[in-house]
Amino acid sequence: MIGVVARENAAEQIKQYQKFTVNISDETSMLAMEQAGFISHQEKLERLGVHYEISERTQIPILDACPLVLDCRVDRIVEEDGICHIFAKILERLVAPEFLDEKGHFKNQLFAPTYFMGDGYQRVYRYLDKRVGMKGSFIKKARKKDGKN
Repeated sequence: MIGVVARENAAEQIKQYQKFTVNISDETSMLAMEQAGFISHQEKLERLGVHYEISERTQIPILDACPLVLDCRVDRIVEEDGICHIFAKILERLVAPEFLDEKGHFKNQLFAPTYFMGDGYQRVYRYLDKRVGMKGSFIKKARKKDGKN
């Protein structure tokens, strides 16, 4: 699920075409991503010189600079309080080759995405570091603290 302001161009495009990509960038491509965020027209990629390919599944741009891309199809959209809550199925996950090991497994420790987040008061970029914890590690720590195995 993603949330998009209902009056934005992105929301209108997703409503119309019922498909979209989530291009997840890291800090190296943030200048172009930020500039694109201030342009509300389809030609923004060409205008900024952003290289992309068109998805075979959804015919939506896949940005070369983004190491992880989710190609999605809309299941349903719930509009409430000026926000479109978009529920979607991920059709394909596209990962830059340098983020895959020789067996095709994702190298979690190398991926440091930049997230755009905020509210009506403030919008920020959140940088995730390269720490990696294994599933179950919080339970294991809690058990050790409580003296349980």
